[in-house]
Order: sequence, then structure tokens, then C-alpha cells
Amino acid sequence: MSSRTVPPPPSRRAVRHLRDRLIAGIAVLTPLWVTFVVVSFLFRVARNGSLWLISAVFISPLGGPILALLGTDRAGWERAGLEALPLHGEWLVSLVAIGFTVLGVYVAGVVSALVFGRRALRLLESLLEQVPLVATVYAASKKVVDSFTNPASQPFQEVVLVRFPTNDLRSIGFVTRRFLTSDGRAQVAVFVPTTPNPTTGFLLLVAPSDLEPLPGMTVDKAVESIMSGGVLMPDTLHLSRAP
Repeated sequence: MSSRTVPPPPSRRAVRHLRDRLIAGIAVLTPLWVTFVVVSFLFRVARNGSLWLISAVFISPLGGPILALLGTDRAGWERAGLEALPLHGEWLVSLVAIGFTVLGVYVAGVVSALVFGRRALRLLESLLEQVPLVATVYAASKKVVDSFTNPASQPFQEVVLVRFPTNDLRSIGFVTRRFLTSDGRAQVAVFVPTTPNPTTGFLLLVAPSDLEPLPGMTVDKAVESIMSGGVLMPDTLHLSRAP
């Protein structure tokens, strides 16, 4: 006597359908939402970088006619700023501010490539180094920026597997530096990022023999694998033991 599969009741099918559609909707909308948040943040940073300059023009004697064309006056601007403008005026001022920010960054890059620009930058850095807290923040931020903009100082040199958090488990890590201890032993600094945010993690100091290189995995692919929780991990990992 063959057994027949009893179909689930309509209420359970409805709950399952709702759950599946919600999961599919989250999968579709989450990347769009993250992209929107990041782009909005960069938009506000670029706009606010030069908004002070536009504000200085608006509150000057030259600003009255401009504000009138934009649909407000000096008192309204001083009271509410961008919110005093109609939508088209707010977008116009924002785009002009972003244009000034981009121009300022470009000019800074051009000046830094000139001889007198490099000398002025070194003078500014020497002055900042005299201020204790400012010197620490500036030096750290400069090293981070240089690590991403200067190919000769990339922070991650190699992708490896390291035994962490226990000897029975292995985690993906990035070699950041190789050095010697005072007694002459070779050591490797390995940064093990967390999932899904690879900007935080753990710093491990291990012997070279404790590492297992991943010669077929690039830094970009490793970051993708970590951020995706392993979903974007390659189908095959090419392993090779460290010398």
C-alpha cells in the first residue's frame, strides 16, 4: 500500500510563500539600499566640503541678487541654509558646491606635484608634527591613504590561511609585514578581517611556517569572499605550504 504525501494546508503555503518573497525582496533591495547610503554619504561630504564658500558669497553684498534668482533672500539663507531654497535651487547649489570640491581636490593634486607645493606640504607636515594629538591623527590617516593610493605601499602583500581562532580551524588573512625579533626569529604580521566588515579584525604575529599561502587568490577576491560570508569563495582553493 503506497503512502500519499499530504499537501500542506493553505495557511502554511501562504506563510511559506510570504517568507520566500520577503527573502527575495531583501536580497534585491539590500544592495540597492547600501549603494544609496554610500552614494548619499559621498554626495553630502563633497557638497559640504565647499558649501561654506558658497555661503560666504551668499551673505556678502553680491549674494542678494543670486539668492533672489534662487527663490529666497539673505535672511532665509542665514536661518535655514539649503532648506530655504526650493528643490531646483537646492540641487543647483549642491552641484555647484560639488564642482568646487572636485576643483579644489584637483588643484591640490596639481600643486602637490610641483616643487614649491611639495616644499609647502613638508613645511605643513613639520608644523603638524609639533602638535601631539594632531600629529598622531595626521600620521595615521596619511599612512592609511598612502597604502591605498601608492602602489609601492600596498598594505596587503599576500593572502594566506592561518590557524585561527583555534589550531583546528583556519581563517583567511593578509600578510601586512615581515620582520625579525630581537633574537633573530622571523615573524609575520597577519591581519585577519571579520565578516562581513573587513575593515575590522585581528592582528596576529606568527612564524612563517604557520602560514599556508593561497597563490591563486588575489586580495580583491579574498575581500569579496570575506564580505559575502564565503558565498563568493572560489570553487577550488589552490594551496601550497609555506617554505
